Amino acid sequence: MTLCYNNEISSIESCPLSNDNSNITLYRLIKNHITCEEDLEPKAINPRNRHLKHICEAWGISTYKDANMAIANYKGMNSVLRSRFSHLASVSVDISFGIKYQSGENSHHYSLFPFVDENIISKFTTVSKL
Repeated sequence: MTLCYNNEISSIESCPLSNDNSNITLYRLIKNHITCEEDLEPKAINPRNRHLKHICEAWGISTYKDANMAIANYKGMNSVLRSRFSHLASVSVDISFGIKYQSGENSHHYSLFPFVDENIISKFTTVSKL
């Protein structure tokens, strides 16, 4: 299967970096309820983040393996960043969903590279208001 943003990802050496084959529930900070694919866009899509286009993790969806860690991260953000999010969503990820791996220094943070799927939005569930 083909990953979302495959053309961009394939131009980066060794991207995605690895794959965690376990079944896991991951959490994502979102703005309101997920209503369109823009809610699931990676950082590299945003024109303000041109400098990230050659960084593998910037093409993954930022998620957390623990809801409490996602909320703690939200609470640690400055007010400008916090204003971009209002809810927490979850998604159950298995090998048919895409590639995922722990990324960055935070062992609870995962980069998620989903396969192209016209129903990806329906796989996310809004868990709570932040």
